[in-house]
Amino acid sequence: MPLPKRRPTATRCCIRLIKNLPYDPVKDFVPVSLLLRSVGFVLAVHPSVPARSVKEFVALARAHPGTLNYGSGGIGNTMHFAAEQFSMAAGTKLMHVPYKGSGQAVVDLVGGRIELCFLSARSALAHVRAGKLRALGISARERWSELPDVPTIEEAGVKGFVTAAWYGFWFPAGTPNEYVTRINTEAAKAMEDPATRRKLVDEGLVTVASTPQAFVTAIAEEIEMNRKLVARIGLTPQ
Repeated sequence: MPLPKRRPTATRCCIRLIKNLPYDPVKDFVPVSLLLRSVGFVLAVHPSVPARSVKEFVALARAHPGTLNYGSGGIGNTMHFAAEQFSMAAGTKLMHVPYKGSGQAVVDLVGGRIELCFLSARSALAHVRAGKLRALGISARERWSELPDVPTIEEAGVKGFVTAAWYGFWFPAGTPNEYVTRINTEAAKAMEDPATRRKLVDEGLVTVASTPQAFVTAIAEEIEMNRKLVARIGLTPQ
């Protein structure tokens, strides 16, 4: 079977608040495969925070609502949404400090000017190993091999809290199903290649290579969760 003239689009999970998109993110695309997930966000706190576990942190945050400051790369950024999803699941109220980029948030966290961030695993790793930050939990469904003693936040007691960035393939709407099946099969083969898997692991990524239907379900769940978070935060698309 020849490859289709319309190539699939590869993209990642991204949260942006745009009022009038020039396309429908569901109707105008055909999901092919959820390819990858990140290993999750690390709930990282400054060492001055008197909490050494997720349970202790939740208790601290509940006892002092609105006083613990978390940084993000900006309003609507994935770090922002991860923290708000955590607060919703844990029953806490944290204070958001948005920055113009995640780098400045990390600088202020390491410097003790804010108390916590939900950092990408790779960006947190060096600071955790150096003792500049304390990792309390990781947001994915499974522990990360680089920080094997750090539990997932769900296993640490915050039930229902799982979040991780992801990457997938789409075709334009109307693409024949045989093309979707072909690319899905080839993507699965690529994700099984040992060299490819090793390189992805080094980048903090886990291969998935889902079926198209499983990808449809994942997209629907993500959209619903983001709707709840937008309502909770009170954000208005621009």
